[in-house]
Amino acid sequence: MSNRGSIKLTVFFEDQFWIGIFERTLEVGYSVARNVFGSEPSEPELHAFLLHNTGQLKFTAPDNAARSIFKKKNPKRMKREAIREMCKQKTITKAHAAIKKEHGENKILKKYNLSERKREEVLEKFIMKQLKKKEKLRGH
Repeated sequence: MSNRGSIKLTVFFEDQFWIGIFERTLEVGYSVARNVFGSEPSEPELHAFLLHNTGQLKFTAPDNAARSIFKKKNPKRMKREAIREMCKQKTITKAHAAIKKEHGENKILKKYNLSERKREEVLEKFIMKQLKKKEKLRGH
């Protein structure tokens, strides 16, 4: 399997920072990474970032569902769908949806790890209490 694909970079201003969304499309699927630049990056800075730091970006897991196979549609139908889409207030992009999905999965994983840790602590306290009781019964 070859890793042929494309990477698309979108830089935009959100709140007080410049954010870059890296969209990677491979044969395996579609994945996204997000990077906060801080101040507005110039074109040479973006080029240098792409050359040196692309390997350090943490992309989401490839999403096969995001890949779509385009079928040829009737031009009038395509025009009606385009008008319908333009009328809708579409606030979330495919990249944002992928980032939100990854964030949700990480949240569930963290919650599970926290509950496991708490369960282990309760068990540890219980065992310590039992040992303390046994030592009191010995009378020493």
